[in-house]
Amino acid sequence: MEHWEAWCNLGGSLLGALGGLYLTYDILGGKDGPLAGVTRVVTYTAIFGVAYSLGMGLRFGLIASLGMGVNLGYDFYMEARRVRAKGKPRHWITEIILGSSRALAVAVGLAAITNAKVFVFFFLIYGIFNSLVYLLGFSPVDNLKACRYLAVQPKNIWLSLLRIIGAGLSFWAAVYLASAMAGQAFSFVPAWQFGLTIGCTSFIVAYITPWVEWKVDRLSRRWLAVVGVTFAILGFIIQAVPNWIVLLQ
Repeated sequence: MEHWEAWCNLGGSLLGALGGLYLTYDILGGKDGPLAGVTRVVTYTAIFGVAYSLGMGLRFGLIASLGMGVNLGYDFYMEARRVRAKGKPRHWITEIILGSSRALAVAVGLAAITNAKVFVFFFLIYGIFNSLVYLLGFSPVDNLKACRYLAVQPKNIWLSLLRIIGAGLSFWAAVYLASAMAGQAFSFVPAWQFGLTIGCTSFIVAYITPWVEWKVDRLSRRWLAVVGVTFAILGFIIQAVPNWIVLLQ
């Protein structure tokens, strides 16, 4: 009961905070303010959460999706601000940081279902792979073209295949090295399942991203006000549920 009540309070508080951000959109800087970044983070976290949970289980999905959502949302938010300000292209160090951050998000998710040795090896191997992908110009930002309609881009197909192979081989190598060091065989999910989950999720996100970015740049004040009030009310209701249960007993 205590855990359930804590989740209600936490969820209600988060929804209330989101509602406040939506209602103060203009005050917080409009498209250049934090709400644009929050909208992206929430959207991408939800997409990653559903896809990862279906492929690798709820524990992995909840943990890895949060890191991936924050990374991708922040990346697109900063890129949108850079483009509007007509700033210089991103530095190669930024590419490495963002690429390795995505690898860290997935590795932390793996830590919930594997062990520390697999976590370390996977982060090192997949971090190098992902950083190279970013440096070669294959990051999500490099391939983004905001669009009003959902459409499959051929480039996203082979990039997803590349991520399937890269993630699968990185996971296999990490498990192999961890098993060799420990002197015992670790049995987790198959490497092909892990690679397929990462690659297919990458394709789904790449498919939806152009539409999400198009919508974020065209958020109407009236729609934002409706969403803000809705979140605020839902947050209040969720927080009040434990109290109503106690009063009705």
